[in-house]
Amino acid sequence: MNECKPLDPGLVLPEAGEPRASRSGFSPEKPDPLGKYNPAHMRFTERFFYLHYYKFLSGPAKYVILIVFAGLFAGGAALWVRLS
Repeated sequence: MNECKPLDPGLVLPEAGEPRASRSGFSPEKPDPLGKYNPAHMRFTERFFYLHYYKFLSGPAKYVILIVFAGLFAGGAALWVRLS
């Protein structure tokens, strides 16, 4: 029977004799100090959200976004009240 292999290597469990951290390059005796936040081990989408997007939202942009959404909510509520 033809068996489908998963695309994500993280979904596959290690074999019975294989060390737990042999794929990532780090051993249990010497763990990765950054853990899952190591940019070298992240996919493109993870790097974008954990690094660039987080830095963008950490600045004053979050207040602009909140004000814009509050204005949209207030405008929608005002139009809803006028609805007859």
